[in-house]
Order: sequence, then C-alpha cells, then structure tokens
Amino acid sequence: MGSSFREFDLLSFKYPGTRDFGALAVSELAAFHSLNNIVNQSSPSSAITELINGWYLGGTDHPDTSFAPSSWNAVQQRPLYINVVAASCRTCHVAKPGGRTFFSTRTILSTTQIP
Repeated sequence: MGSSFREFDLLSFKYPGTRDFGALAVSELAAFHSLNNIVNQSSPSSAITELINGWYLGGTDHPDTSFAPSSWNAVQQRPLYINVVAASCRTCHVAKPGGRTFFSTRTILSTTQIP
C-alpha cells in the first residue's frame, strides 16, 4: 500500500506544562531515539531514513535538530532549510513519494531564486 511509519520529530511536539524540547530528560530522549530506531527498521521512505540518520549521526540519544540534507548545507541555503523547510514543510513532504528527491535536490526552489 506504500504506507510508512513516521519519524518522531521532537521539535514538532507539544510537551506537558511549560516544557519544551530542551527540557526533555535523558530517559525521554533515549525513548524517542528508540522509537525512531523502530521507524528506521520498518523500511520507511528514504527521506525519513535520511532525516533520522542525520539526527542521530553522532550516536547519542540527543538528536541534532540542526541537521540539514547535504545539498542544503551551502551558506545561503542552510538557514532557509532550518528556518522554513524544517519548521513548515518537512513534516508532510518527507512522507510523500519522492520525498528524498524533494529535499536532496531543493526542488522546492525550482521556481524561485536563492539570494
């Protein structure tokens, strides 16, 4: 059917009380990492795999939320990815068929100019 488990994007969640991502306990971060490992083992889309692997590249339970696919790491493009794509577009687009192409080639910008 083409369905896939989804990544657990810790910045996209609302936490109880006044807590935010930065206030998560070590055990909570480890639990989310375990959940993301389960997602990765379920053969999700390549974009979801790339995202999860990028978050945990250092091997710790604390995800690198500043991860951007390598093609977005140019000086002028990285802030666009972190501030716009990661915050507003990524959630839906990584789950779409061809999501990896979308994020690896910056197709989102195909009709616009990067300053």
